[in-house]
Formats: sequence, structure tokens, C-alpha cells
Amino acid sequence: MVEAYSDIIVMRHYIEGAAKFASEISKNPVINAGDGANEHPSQTLLDLFTIKKEIGRIENIKIAFVGDLKYGRTVHSLTKALEMFGGEFYFVAPESIQIPEYITKELDEKGMKYHICSEYEPILKEVDVLYMTRIQRERFDDIEEYNKVSGVYKISKDTILNKCQEHMIILHPLPRVDEINIDLDDTKHALYFKQAANGVPTREAMYALALGLKNSTAPRKEEKEEVEEHFLTVCKNPKCVTHFEETENKVVVKDYGTFCYYCGKEIK
Repeated sequence: MVEAYSDIIVMRHYIEGAAKFASEISKNPVINAGDGANEHPSQTLLDLFTIKKEIGRIENIKIAFVGDLKYGRTVHSLTKALEMFGGEFYFVAPESIQIPEYITKELDEKGMKYHICSEYEPILKEVDVLYMTRIQRERFDDIEEYNKVSGVYKISKDTILNKCQEHMIILHPLPRVDEINIDLDDTKHALYFKQAANGVPTREAMYALALGLKNSTAPRKEEKEEVEEHFLTVCKNPKCVTHFEETENKVVVKDYGTFCYYCGKEIK
């Protein structure tokens, strides 16, 4: 019914893969505004726009992701996007919330350079972008696990100024908790408020493209996928849409594994 009331459906949902499933059954364009801990592609577009605008390029960027990388959907989407432009990744997180294996497998397959780290201080002189994220209480099933990692990374003027590259920018998908001290807000490195503001023209452009009001001149980079359908649910991720809706239980077969078409998790 939603498609009868709108020209575009902008969908934020707690179930992983919900937007992708909706796009299969809707006649109108569906924009994924975040599906659980899986992806946030619209945030990625404004992140790319901000990096391009401030650094001058998105090719061969060195970026450090800090914080909740396991459940951080903005991290997952931006990593996949930057894969297309080269670069180098630093994943800074406690082991329990490090970047998922299905993402590092993809990086390995594409020959991308990345580092698994537990501290951000030693790499400040290396990176162009420091991408901070909050530890998300709502993603943890066990409060004790959350308490173990809550507040583990905090940056301030004392930890950043004169310790990083002059051109380094600090991004954050917001909202923040205590991972970025407010004393950094007026420094040249702090771009997270401008990043948020860039979401307005970026999303306006998305709507224009989705409605056919504008045509993109950018070359499309599409990967051909081998997709299989299954009669029974095969994805083991309990938060995947295949456990809540009658989907076609699609999987994507790649050289380095089989992955759920909807939530992207590896099927072992």
C-alpha cells in the first residue's frame, strides 16, 4: 500500500535486508535509509561527497574506521564503496566488534590493503580520514558485552592536534555519545557537522535520479553476480529478512564463498 501513497519509498528498518526485499515487490523506487546493522548506502553517498569536497579526491584514500565496526552499517557501506576507488583501510576496534569477516574476505578477493588495529594513535600520521562511530547499545543482545567496550575510544584536542596529518578530516555519521570531545568541534579537522549538512543536497540528488528528473553522467560500475534461489531459508542470520518474510531465499555465489542476497552474511 505504501507505493500507492508515494513516488519514492525511503525505508529505515531494524530487519537486515528489509529494504532490498521491499525493492523486489515495490513498483516505486526504494531507498535504503539503514537496515539494521547491515547497510546505510545513502549515508555513504554523503560521506563520499564530503571526502571528495574536503580532500579533493576519493581515489586512493587512507581511512581509519574507529569504534563499532561489527554493527556499524555506515562502516560496511562506505568500505564497500571505497573498494571501487582503491585506497587503504585501518579497522580500529576491540576484537568483539571488529569488522566482519565477510567484508575482509571481499577485500582480500579484490587485493585491497587493510589493517586490523586495536589503537588509533599510532596511525594518525598515516590516514586522510578518521571515521569515528559510537558504540551502539541497541545492537547488543548482552548488556555485559556492551559494557566491556563502551567508551573504549575517545578523541579530543589532546589526542588529535599536532598528532595527525594537517589535512586529515574527522567524520562521524552522528549522533555521537562521548567518543568525540566537544573541544574538537571548532578545529579544522572536525567535519562531522558539515558532513551531516551535506546530506541535504546529496539526498535531493538521489530523489531527482530516482524520479528520472536528472540523469547521471557517472560511469556505472556493476559486478555480475551469480544468484541462486532456494525453497527453504538458508541464511543463518536470525536478523535477516528471510526469517520474517516469504522471500525467494536468494544467495550470491562468489569464488570465495556463498552469501545471503539480502543481508550479505556468509552462508557456511
